[in-house]
Amino acid sequence: MNRSAFCSWFKRCKGMTFSQFVTQYRLNTACDLLEHSQKSVSEICYLVGFSDVPHFVRVFAKEKGVSPGRYRKAHLMKDHV
Repeated sequence: MNRSAFCSWFKRCKGMTFSQFVTQYRLNTACDLLEHSQKSVSEICYLVGFSDVPHFVRVFAKEKGVSPGRYRKAHLMKDHV
């Protein structure tokens, strides 16, 4: 299967592009790490496959509605209530 055929097939099956799927997977993994580890935002950025911290923060904030730091604080407070 060539790249074009794969991309078409993937979008039909998942309802999103492969790139969107990978970004969602990376962000979901980042959320898990923010909630359950003490790793810094920059460490998490690189661990989940982003190569640029400001870009990671922008993408995260756009998709989740808050910055990674605020996401972590919100989930830490929720766990302690």
